[in-house]
Amino acid sequence: MIIKHVKMRSAEKSSFGKLARYITDAQSKEHRLHAVNLTNCTSLTVNEALVEIAATQAQNVRAKGDKTYHLIVSFRAGEQIDLATLSSIEQRICDGLGFAEHQRLSAVHVDTDNLHMHIAINKINPAKKTIHEPYFQHFKLGQLAEALEVQFGLEVDNHQVKRSGSEARAMDMEQHSGQQSLLGWIRANCIDGLKAAESWDDFNAILAVNGLDLERRGNGFVFASVGTGNRVKASTVDRTLSATNLEARLGARSAGGEGRVVAQTPKYGKLPVRFGIDTTVLYARFQMDRERAAEGRKRATENSRKKFNEAIEEVKAEGRRRRNAIKILGKGRDWKKLLYSKASASLKRKIEAVREDQRLDRVRLAAMPRTQTWADWLRAEAVAGNADALAALRAREAKTALRGNTLQGSPATPHAPSHSYEFDGVTKKGAVIYPVAGSAVRDDGQRLQVAKSAKTDGVRQALQMAVKRYGKTISVTGSIEFKARVILAAVELRLDIHFQDALLEKKRIQLINRESANEHGNERLEQGRRNDRDGPRTSIGIVGRSTASSGANGARPSSSESGAPPIVRANVERIGTRPPPSRQHRLCSLSKLGVVSYFGRSELLLPSDVPQVMDSGETRRGADVRRRDTGSGPVTDARRIEEGIANLPKGADSRGPADIAADSYVAERENKRRVIIDIKKHIRYNYGDGRLVYSGMRMVQGHALALLERNGVVMVRRVQPSLLLPLTWCLLLLNVLGRGYGGLACG
Repeated sequence: MIIKHVKMRSAEKSSFGKLARYITDAQSKEHRLHAVNLTNCTSLTVNEALVEIAATQAQNVRAKGDKTYHLIVSFRAGEQIDLATLSSIEQRICDGLGFAEHQRLSAVHVDTDNLHMHIAINKINPAKKTIHEPYFQHFKLGQLAEALEVQFGLEVDNHQVKRSGSEARAMDMEQHSGQQSLLGWIRANCIDGLKAAESWDDFNAILAVNGLDLERRGNGFVFASVGTGNRVKASTVDRTLSATNLEARLGARSAGGEGRVVAQTPKYGKLPVRFGIDTTVLYARFQMDRERAAEGRKRATENSRKKFNEAIEEVKAEGRRRRNAIKILGKGRDWKKLLYSKASASLKRKIEAVREDQRLDRVRLAAMPRTQTWADWLRAEAVAGNADALAALRAREAKTALRGNTLQGSPATPHAPSHSYEFDGVTKKGAVIYPVAGSAVRDDGQRLQVAKSAKTDGVRQALQMAVKRYGKTISVTGSIEFKARVILAAVELRLDIHFQDALLEKKRIQLINRESANEHGNERLEQGRRNDRDGPRTSIGIVGRSTASSGANGARPSSSESGAPPIVRANVERIGTRPPPSRQHRLCSLSKLGVVSYFGRSELLLPSDVPQVMDSGETRRGADVRRRDTGSGPVTDARRIEEGIANLPKGADSRGPADIAADSYVAERENKRRVIIDIKKHIRYNYGDGRLVYSGMRMVQGHALALLERNGVVMVRRVQPSLLLPLTWCLLLLNVLGRGYGGLACG
């Protein structure tokens, strides 16, 4: 993980409200804003908390610096962390920086290649009204990141500072915009020649060829790009190019740099960086769109300003004409005074109306398309369906493969995204995000990454998507649970596929054979039931049909025609209507029998039906209530997958519509409880000791839910609609009588 402090260059531009609105904006995406959390605020909503934090910051009038502290906590690509762990990480970081008592707002974003969390902190202490500024924060953040990686088992990142501040900012700009910085351009084009120069003439000649100039700033040198205004410190490009090292190698340089040739044509132009394909055509389109957007905004701004000035001038001219008319009337002094006041009030109202129109125009101008960076333009084009833009994003050298629960073709072949699925966005590394069954599936062109929170339905849709893209041979990587879900999904969907992993393929074939055997057994059982229903039932049994046939047409002769006695079956009931003798009148149910009677000889218990251990006093082991014996050998992947398949529900999720409604209600109340402190904890109903207090009924998604409180925790239990009214009266009566019922079973 990486913890980074985002510093605002100008304190006047700092605004906690703008930062909070940005990090809590879903941007019309289904999978961007994962969670929002308020800490140390008495307000219940984000908007109310912003007012509270602004009031706290306004109480400190002495601090002139930035009063807002912005942190970004980013995790390695593929890491999926639960909200409880993220909350603990946030608390540890804020405590380590000295912001334990400060108001803050955090938001978790999942719309990029790396899961990350924004933390906006009010640097004004709400109790002391003093500002807190962490010193040596880079070292503290590095130490905190290392400790948190060890504590929570996260992937380890490098936290040692290896670049200067300007170099780090240049590299960040390249990653963010996708365009080459002047620092990167010099290192890629002319740094070897500059380091090999043996005199100032050679050094200046190389600068002129590359459109650069060397300027003295303070005690050092800076490289300046001719015509663009971009500059970078020479020592940042390379330590051997610092003023001290250059003058020690080439001699003292004159103040004016006499004799040097200065280029007139710039060479540096912020070209795309680290792309493995030719993007000349795309970059030309990007520059045209950029210029067109800038020109459109400039023209719209000028038209708005011109319209405002003309409207103001027209209102003032009308006011002057009105005052001249009042002056010409020549009536009494008091009468003119009244008319002048009316004209002045009318003029002010009209000017205010014009200014209001100008404010609306500014809002409209702010909503106009802005000039985008190269990477943002590629993302917008990829979302619009431009395959070349998506390929350019995926060709960046900085792109890393998706990890975690993934599905991939074998052999791995790149493919274009499918437009038959509606996608939620595209990351800067070219991963397309598809919303699937309440979770997300990411496609980077080589593989599909399934979210860790995906249930059976999500895995099934992801597997179908993988089959359409890669064909019949699929490679699966990830957790044991994910592999088990994929195997079950392949069997239930009856997909004609083949897993590259021999173990997964073996388990898939075993499940298919098992299901085929069960289907054949059910068919034979059903056929036997149909045969039992065929002939007429007599007082003795069921008259069967003779299989012997006579005559050419094979007609079956009746018993009277053939002279043979009828074929009589044993007096056996249909399967499932009555238990066999060995399961009747057992000791465990003897006390529940009102009258013991025997209906016929076939009802008697034979010696063979009585267990041999009946009189031995020996207890029998219940294998179905004990853990399975996994053996003493090593736990292999085969055993883990077998156990994972056994623990997963077959088919779709085992939750019914009522369970889904109950879970959604619990999730809704728990999300509100993070903001509203007086909401009690909500969980699903479970059996246990203690008094149950009836708290009410709720209808969610057409399903009745009972709210039962035990020890300050509200438990949600689904009930049948037919039992809704009797259960309500019963529980109300129990509450009135002050009696709790701990074993309530409803639904």
